[in-house]
Amino acid sequence: MSDFPAHTTSPTRSATSVAGIIARYRPRMEPAYEQIVGDFTRNVVLDSAPTSPDIARDRLATVAQFARWCWQSAALELDRRLLFQPSVIGRFIQAEGRNWKAPRRRRAARTLTTVGNHINATKYRPPAVPHAEALAAPYAASERPWMFSWAATIPREGRRLVGHALLGFCGGAGLTTRELLALTREDLQVDGDRVSVNIRGEHPRTVSVEPEWLGPARYVLERGPQTGLLLYPNWIHNRRGMLAAIGWRSAGDAPRAHRLRNTWIVTQLNRYPVPVVMHLAGIDSIHALARHLPYLDQATAVDVSADGTAR
Repeated sequence: MSDFPAHTTSPTRSATSVAGIIARYRPRMEPAYEQIVGDFTRNVVLDSAPTSPDIARDRLATVAQFARWCWQSAALELDRRLLFQPSVIGRFIQAEGRNWKAPRRRRAARTLTTVGNHINATKYRPPAVPHAEALAAPYAASERPWMFSWAATIPREGRRLVGHALLGFCGGAGLTTRELLALTREDLQVDGDRVSVNIRGEHPRTVSVEPEWLGPARYVLERGPQTGLLLYPNWIHNRRGMLAAIGWRSAGDAPRAHRLRNTWIVTQLNRYPVPVVMHLAGIDSIHALARHLPYLDQATAVDVSADGTAR
């Protein structure tokens, strides 16, 4: 047994300290979100009755990030009974936690679930946190509505155009980020209900936009520049950085170009022979397709042999 006395904190002092921390908390974000997110966060965390200053700080930071994502990216009303559902928390963890280490993802899931259970008198368990590999998995068809809604509700028209281009041409035609940024209006061909993309660069090819993604593609055709580069034509410096700067990181829930392309590749592998898909995707090595194999339909059998041939 230790000879040193245990450190104790007066319940009254602790409660006062916690209340003061919550009252003084101000989330660091754009002024447009600071007040509504801050008010929601302070009220929710206060009602969750944190028992120590450290717990209060953790809940404030986590709930604020969660509330901002719900309000800004997922277009959800800040209704505490609707937001603190396992499905919504799970979506938030997948969106915001893509680059977090697993312990941080699990901690955020536990914190939000604990807060929700306390303020709503529920008994939910924290949602399962996917491995990092799952965050690069193809999107399900059922996810298209929220992606289309995300693109339609991006605040500024310039960013809204980029959001639709991301969906229409990465999701609908399998373009890489580099190819998307190099796309010009002259590269797009319209023939009735069909939109084709002439992709230039290292792997020139022509790809038709998948019917399910024609809506975003047509938005770009109607609203975008009628000549020259489609995305940020006047920005000639660090164009890859420009794509990251339009709100992908701040929005969190925004669809990712690589996952959209992965989704398109899996669709093609379920439909066409491997050599055809390699050409359409601009892929040189068949081994690049190996990571997509777990997501193919069971009826689609693709085996990549050691010498790099498909059988």
